Amino acid sequence: MKDAIEMTEQAKGELHDGPSIEECEEEYFIATQLEQGDGDKEFAHKLSEHRDYCENHFTDYEFPIWTILCKDRVVSGDYYSDYIANKLKAPTVGERIVAKPKGLYAVLNHRGSYETMSEAYSVIKEYIASKGMTVCGSAYAVDLLNYFAEKNPDDYVIRISVEVCKGRKFLL
Repeated sequence: MKDAIEMTEQAKGELHDGPSIEECEEEYFIATQLEQGDGDKEFAHKLSEHRDYCENHFTDYEFPIWTILCKDRVVSGDYYSDYIANKLKAPTVGERIVAKPKGLYAVLNHRGSYETMSEAYSVIKEYIASKGMTVCGSAYAVDLLNYFAEKNPDDYVIRISVEVCKGRKFLL
């Protein structure tokens, strides 16, 4: 409950109107991989599986559900999430652990329904390009204000963070 209250207070507070570049610390997530399958039906099934796994493994995680998109999906414009996840309260290792690296991230507080997320990802990608940067890692999205606290889906607030690099990265 404490996590939900903090999430709502953050969303109701002052948020950046547009994208920005932020330095983010390393974070760890307990994650369940999604398959494109049946869309919402697949998501609901995997969310239930994810919760069961966390409960059965006594995982100490924070409340809001995150989604993670791997770099390839972000770059290609295929914005179906690769994982659903919860942020861990302490670093750990395990088969379902995903680490969000410390580094630079393009961050956007998207105000709108889940159906408009593809537009938000397009905005953040344009912003990244305008800064002479490239996507060099995954995208992480978390609801700051959702159906728990807001009736109108157009007023949801979803924070998107995409790992970025200055200039182009070349592989040798």
